[in-house]
Amino acid sequence: MDTCEFKRRFLPLNRKLYRVAWSLTHNVQDAEDLVQETYCRLWRKRNDLSSIDNDEAYCVRSLRNLYYDCRRMASARDVDVGPPDNLQLPATDDVQRDIERTEAAEALHRIIDTLPDRQRDIITRRDLRDEPFSAIAADMQMPEGSVRTLLSRARLKLKEQFLNWTNNDNSRD
Repeated sequence: MDTCEFKRRFLPLNRKLYRVAWSLTHNVQDAEDLVQETYCRLWRKRNDLSSIDNDEAYCVRSLRNLYYDCRRMASARDVDVGPPDNLQLPATDDVQRDIERTEAAEALHRIIDTLPDRQRDIITRRDLRDEPFSAIAADMQMPEGSVRTLLSRARLKLKEQFLNWTNNDNSRD
C-alpha cells in the first residue's frame, strides 16, 4: 500500500480513533499517544492492510488491543478524570506530518546505506553520533582534513539523492 492510499483510507478515521482512545483513557495526552501509536502500527503493517474489508473496525480493534496491551504491561494507574473543558482533537495534519517524517527518515537511512563505506561511517559518526573530527580521524587513521572532505562529499550525495526521492514522492501525489 502506498502513502496516498494509506492517507485516503485511514487518516479520515483520526477523529473516531481519538474519541475511542479518549473514552478508554480519559486523558488527552494518553489518547493522543494511543492514536499516534495505532497509526504507527498500521503504517508498519501497511503492506498487509489491502485485504481489510472494514477499515474503521480494524483500526478501532487495533487501538483497543494496543490500549489493553499497554494496561497489562504497565501497573494500573487509574485516575478518575472528567472530560476536559476544552476538548481539542489532534489535527489530521499532525498525523500526516508524522507519517511523512517517518517516511523521510526511512529514505535517509536507505540513502546513507548506499554511500561508500568510508563516507557512510564518517557521516554516521559525525552527524548521527556527534563524534568529534579528531576521534573519527584517529580511528580511521587519516588526517582531519580528509575526514572533513569525505563528510562534505557524503552530505552532497545525501542531499542530491534525498531531493531526487522527494521529487519522485511528490510526483506520485
